[in-house]
Amino acid sequence: MFDVNAAVDEWVVRTLGEQCRDSKRAAELADHLHCEIEAARAEGRSADEAFALATTRMGAPGALAEELAKNRSALAAVCEPLMREERRWRGSARTLLLAHALLWAAGLIASAAWLASSHADAATRWTVVGTMPALWYASDLVVKRLLGASPARGRR
Repeated sequence: MFDVNAAVDEWVVRTLGEQCRDSKRAAELADHLHCEIEAARAEGRSADEAFALATTRMGAPGALAEELAKNRSALAAVCEPLMREERRWRGSARTLLLAHALLWAAGLIASAAWLASSHADAATRWTVVGTMPALWYASDLVVKRLLGASPARGRR
């Protein structure tokens, strides 16, 4: 039996692609598709026929994604490559990378607190605060390299 909700969810994911898929945008797109499906059902079509007609009326996923991309915020545009990288990792590798980032964030916050309470000169403060993100990024690359293969080989 045709599952309309699953088909709508799959279509929304396919349409939004690699964009930052906030739940509001996905819900709005799914709601619009459901309305189109209901309209087709009111014409007497079966669930799968109504879905096919509704997706045709909505337009091709690629063209629709391009149109939606025009309305993205600046934050979403910045978020896109970060989310694409984040989605590459699965399971324990993803957990390890999150723990790694949180430890570095805690270290940066602790260093900032220590520098604020100490009498370190401005050069020392800038050196510590300026090098820690670069050190985190370098260690992040090392951890990712140690975790293994590229996503194409399916080991992540």
